[in-house]
Amino acid sequence: MNPRSTPARPVQRALIAALLAGAAACQGGEGDSLPSPGGGGTSDSGDDTGAGPVSCPAPPEPDLADTKVRLKDDADPDRDAPDYAWWWYDAAGRLVATQTRDGDDDDKTLSCVRTWGEGEELQAEQCWGMATYTYTWTWEDGLATGMVYDKDSDGSPERAWSYTWSAAGELEAEAWDTDLDGVFDEGGVSYTWEEGLLVEERWDYQGEGEADLVVSYGHDDLGHVVLEEVDDGADGSLEERTTRSFDAGGNPRWEEIDAGADGSAEQTTTWSYDEDCWNHRVDIQEAGSPDVRLVRAWDPDGFQTKETEFHGDNEDFAAQRRWSRQTPWDSDPPELP
Repeated sequence: MNPRSTPARPVQRALIAALLAGAAACQGGEGDSLPSPGGGGTSDSGDDTGAGPVSCPAPPEPDLADTKVRLKDDADPDRDAPDYAWWWYDAAGRLVATQTRDGDDDDKTLSCVRTWGEGEELQAEQCWGMATYTYTWTWEDGLATGMVYDKDSDGSPERAWSYTWSAAGELEAEAWDTDLDGVFDEGGVSYTWEEGLLVEERWDYQGEGEADLVVSYGHDDLGHVVLEEVDDGADGSLEERTTRSFDAGGNPRWEEIDAGADGSAEQTTTWSYDEDCWNHRVDIQEAGSPDVRLVRAWDPDGFQTKETEFHGDNEDFAAQRRWSRQTPWDSDPPELP
């Protein structure tokens, strides 16, 4: 996984959770994973930003085996205490525990632990503190076939999902049982693949056998998602279009989000890199909002160490985030209460 790239659009929280096996060892991801800068799209041999090299090589994946990662998030310099987050990885590089804390308030802490089976099969995730819930997964031949959500971790789950896969290991369909009566509801999500790439999602919320939402994806020759179109209503009229460009190393160069699919982008993001490719700047322009500038840095191992955020022309930072790691752990992960 390229530490600078993120999925173009999570298929949904359930699928991301079910497929965490492939992402757990990477820095970055959804929900309780480390933040990963960037996007995920097309390769572009040119650089119209006027800054940085034409193409940066893909950075290495950081080795997080037996590592504890800490994030110090100074999102508001005027606050008395920053927010913190911690991630613990086992000897196989699998994420086994997380914890977040709002400032110095121990009552605003969320702790989660994960249980793993063979290899990369995530069996359960249980969280407590500011929220209490448990997810459990079932697997067959290395593929997640089901997930159950227990809102209060009281042994009486509220919802279940099932997943159907092709012989090639591509997710074909997703269904859900919202009342846990043992019968999966009508409708669900179907996925279409071409040459190993996801090209379409069709969501049937009403269970009428017809899609209510269609999301289409376009890819470049390297498999990056460079076009994403959302048809909310499945009536052939687009509600949102996102386009992206990447260099030959898979690093993002620009992204435009056209919220109305009317040809006018509401948000434009550009990435520019320095000569050694380990530091880069992200500029975000959004209609009606001050411009945002992010300055990010990595170490030579591909581990993100810093992100500083500026708003408008103000040279005083609006937020600063720093990541550090200890190998082996310098403290034990949280334990189930």
